[in-house]
Amino acid sequence: MAVLAGCNDPDEPGVDDERDLQANICLDISLINRDALSSRGGTVVDDLNYFEAPVSRYEQISTMRIIIVDANGRVEHNRLLSFDSPVINTKAVFKVKPLETKQIYLFGNELPRAGWEGNGYYDFSSIRAGQRFPVEEISALTVGSATPGTPMIDNTGATRTYLPINEHFERTLTATEPGTEENPSETFALFVTRSGVKFSVEATYDGRLTAPSSLLTVDSVKINAIGNREYLLPTATEYYPSKSVEATTEGEGRFITAYKVPESGVINSIITLPTLLTFPTSGQGKSVYAPEIYYPETQLATGLKYQIQIVTGVASVAGALYSDWVDLPNLDDLPRNTHVIIRLHLEAQTLRCVVDLLPYREIELKPQYGDFNGTSPVISWPTNPFDLHQE
Repeated sequence: MAVLAGCNDPDEPGVDDERDLQANICLDISLINRDALSSRGGTVVDDLNYFEAPVSRYEQISTMRIIIVDANGRVEHNRLLSFDSPVINTKAVFKVKPLETKQIYLFGNELPRAGWEGNGYYDFSSIRAGQRFPVEEISALTVGSATPGTPMIDNTGATRTYLPINEHFERTLTATEPGTEENPSETFALFVTRSGVKFSVEATYDGRLTAPSSLLTVDSVKINAIGNREYLLPTATEYYPSKSVEATTEGEGRFITAYKVPESGVINSIITLPTLLTFPTSGQGKSVYAPEIYYPETQLATGLKYQIQIVTGVASVAGALYSDWVDLPNLDDLPRNTHVIIRLHLEAQTLRCVVDLLPYREIELKPQYGDFNGTSPVISWPTNPFDLHQE
């Protein structure tokens, strides 16, 4: 992949005293689950989960801004890398002051001013070398839904947006030799984290309705309670393995175990996934709704649980048919970079539901999904004119 703005970017501002810059370091930056790219589309972690590869170019890295801040809080470098085709990994070499602790900020796919003013947009090019890095200002940036219950990013139409993919690291330089640009003295393996949460629905039907001229539909899936705002830069986010561990074993990936959302983001709304899945009642079938729609990471208000309701219909029957609201099992939080897959199985008058999380986070618990603690959604379909029954 060609890099349009790289290690010798002429637009990169100069520093106060280049004589202080004696150490050459390399930053090796990748997506949080870089190892997930395989022929299977994901890396298997165990029987219950695997890490998912990016599903489109908009979940990859189109641009990467790298800002390095010295031990005194002053910017040493602010460099923007742009790629002619999105990547999942990139490297860059910097000449910096040696033997001190650096703050390294990574901003992938920074948002344009148009459409994002006041909603995650920041003129990062205004941060000049030699100046103090505006920690508080950058830390306060948020991105989210225009109104509660709507997506943060909707890439199902003609206009598409690259997901913000960011992180911040603290690294200490220890090498006593300066190295060169070709052979840096130290290399730091860093990662960036995709910002959104997305949902997919997979429905199967066993063909036990007996009216062959009719159609069975899964019209929508409603989910409560989803927040409306997140920090642009992951905040108070903890990983397993932790950020201090630079590399994981191949295929292991990283799990988000803690995070923080702004107080304005804890507005837990019902979102509606317009699945519109259709099945002939006379035969079996499987259908999938997997849009590129992204919501902010979410933390529940006190006393709430994530819940689901299924809305179905049968041709020639007026009105939608609603299941009960039931709690989503084993889902206590929704950090960024999570894909929730809701698997529905319709059989006669019952509806079974299984929920998978990619990447799965509760690695110690390993719960068995699908039992819903005995409270799977039940659709109240009409008993006439169809011969509906349970076996």
